[in-house]
Amino acid sequence: MSSKGLFISGTDTDVGKSFACAFVRTMLKTMDIEALYYKPIQCGPGELNQETLEGGDPELQTHLLDYGATLCSYNLQTPASPHYALAVENEVFALGLYQDTLALMAQQHPFTVIEGAGGVRVPIDDKLEMSDLAKISGYPILLVARPDLGTINHTLLSIEHLQSKQIPIAGFCFSVAHKDFVIDKLVESNYRTIAQRSEVDFLGFIPHWEQGWSEHNFIEHPLQKYLESLF
Repeated sequence: MSSKGLFISGTDTDVGKSFACAFVRTMLKTMDIEALYYKPIQCGPGELNQETLEGGDPELQTHLLDYGATLCSYNLQTPASPHYALAVENEVFALGLYQDTLALMAQQHPFTVIEGAGGVRVPIDDKLEMSDLAKISGYPILLVARPDLGTINHTLLSIEHLQSKQIPIAGFCFSVAHKDFVIDKLVESNYRTIAQRSEVDFLGFIPHWEQGWSEHNFIEHPLQKYLESLF
């Protein structure tokens, strides 16, 4: 592909993938790169500050950022795994449509941020899983995980699956769900243990969106350094 990009997936649902997408796009904006946001499959509405967002994660992007295009191929109303939501709504995932969309985006945008649905092994149909969409995209995965108890197991298993399919991994990050979150010794031990056992880079924390995302906050952030290395 002629453009650059990231496929942002998670260790589970609601781990903060959408916020990680917006954070990455904000970082790129400070580099004068306006990234396209693409959600291949959206299942059910989204939420922000207890407000329901019928447009799901693409609509959430427009609430978090006031710039950049968003795109969604399947906007399903059923809040469930894609394979179930597609069946309930009598839809069939067209792999050709996904591939054509990728090719078009690569021609028209300098950078694309693709957000998966749920975790890396979420099924799409009888054959495809979310990790397959990541591999087809050709972009490395940024794996988003929770920072608290249980994350070591979920993150290591997700990394092992991606490595078994020879999918490049940019790194993993921890998404902060609460603005008063404290990075304590347990959290530090979690990311150090994952990085040591998987030999995958820890690319830092995605701060809570209400803490403010600005160029000042990006200085020395490992994710910023990674993005800069792509250009």
